[in-house]
Amino acid sequence: YRVIDQFTAFATMFIGLVLPPMTAAWVSRDRARFSKIYQGAFDAYAIIAFPLMVGALMLGKQLMAFVAGTDFVASGAVLGILMIGMVTIFFSTLFGHVVVVLNKQKPMIFGYAATAIVGLLAYAFAIPRYGMFGAAWATVGTETIIMIITFAVVWRVTKLTPKLFVFWRSILASLIMGYALYIFSAYHFLILLLGSALIYSFLLYSLGAIKKETLREMLSTQSS
Repeated sequence: YRVIDQFTAFATMFIGLVLPPMTAAWVSRDRARFSKIYQGAFDAYAIIAFPLMVGALMLGKQLMAFVAGTDFVASGAVLGILMIGMVTIFFSTLFGHVVVVLNKQKPMIFGYAATAIVGLLAYAFAIPRYGMFGAAWATVGTETIIMIITFAVVWRVTKLTPKLFVFWRSILASLIMGYALYIFSAYHFLILLLGSALIYSFLLYSLGAIKKETLREMLSTQSS
């Protein structure tokens, strides 16, 4: 859960950078700019979240042993489950902050309250029967509900549905990366970690999820 907290903090910091221009675009009724920023944030979360999830599923035990010691190897399996929830946390973070931009927090009160009740019931049922695995899957379920509710509120107001071009290519690249991790699983954890990052980056570029124009814009922004 502490690992998940770190990624959640990252997701929140990222959307904090995007929020001001997104808010300005919505207030000025510049729908085209708002849509572009919204889509860009959605794509960024997809590019980051899916390889983290697949990587944790494949390397969870090695990661926990490397970070916390061999006494925590068993938690690697739980980490893999929680990282599925992490994907929904990333997207619900985006949609939840867009709800704030749209000034539609009031409708979300009932959604959060309902999810809290469902979450408590899920934990009460799952933990006594399935222990830490039940808690992990209950977390995945509640986070997924929040993601769906926040997206529904955003869609109802904006009628915008993010394009899935980068989304599906991020999933494909992550799955191929995961297969490579499976093949070379006997190698040292750090080698697998670095190799998987290189493989995923190459696949993203090859599949067109990251384009030359995007890289040029990023480099020019950094240099300026």
